[in-house]
Amino acid sequence: MSAGYSDGKAIFNGAGNVMFLDNKTLCEEKGVRDWVLVGKFTDHTFFMNTIDKRLCITAEKNYKLISRMYKEGL
Repeated sequence: MSAGYSDGKAIFNGAGNVMFLDNKTLCEEKGVRDWVLVGKFTDHTFFMNTIDKRLCITAEKNYKLISRMYKEGL
């Protein structure tokens, strides 16, 4: 999990290998900020909010990720 946290935190340093949750409402209704993939453990997936570092833990199996490189057009 710490490796995932490092990748999530690295978004602020320009890391290109970061993956965002495409459907933000999975973690927060009417959410504005992005959710970074931290890791997947057994049946749960962990995401971290990019602004206040809250964690979202979900057992949802159908979600779409989007690369930071694609999203920001890098």
